[in-house]
Amino acid sequence: FLIIFTPLVLVQIITTYVFLDRHLDSVTKLLAGSIASEIAVATQIYGDSIKETTDGMKTLSSSNENILSNLNRPIINIHLSYLPYNRGAYPNFWSFIKNTPSGVSIHEIYKGIDTGNIILRKKIYFNVKLKKFSTFKKTYNHLFLEAEKLFKNNFNKIYYKDYKKKLYKKKKSFHNKKDLPKWVKNWNMSILDAKKIYKSTNN
Repeated sequence: FLIIFTPLVLVQIITTYVFLDRHLDSVTKLLAGSIASEIAVATQIYGDSIKETTDGMKTLSSSNENILSNLNRPIINIHLSYLPYNRGAYPNFWSFIKNTPSGVSIHEIYKGIDTGNIILRKKIYFNVKLKKFSTFKKTYNHLFLEAEKLFKNNFNKIYYKDYKKKLYKKKKSFHNKKDLPKWVKNWNMSILDAKKIYKSTNN
């Protein structure tokens, strides 16, 4: 009996495993493709029609606001800051210079830059006295990995909109590209040195 029964059970187990593995792989690719297409739309919208207001803030044109409002699901953005702190350009730099929290955030895209409902965020603590976190490039790379991890670990929640979004009315801080000091030449610069220079040049 066992000689006949055991091979049949093994065949069923192997067949089920192979089928489910391929099925899950196909579903994952489809979901990833859907997300990728949404990112492409967001890139086009943001790249083509960002306008700057009189107070230096950036927002979308009215035509693309209509596009966003008519989508079936919100487009999301991954921002390397602990929103609502350091919206806009070079958030990693400004978090250290302004002594504001570092972190990563995933949020819905709204007409203002980095102003949409926050889906997820994670605060990251850095000891810049340690060699592995001593430069902006090293902390940026770490934030990038943390953002990737946050997205992967919560992919299903994001895709199926199974999350509690939160909107922070206080916008905290915003920086344009032109706000970056001219003495910043590359991101291999020591964070401690940059803080000293910024302090001496802004007193």
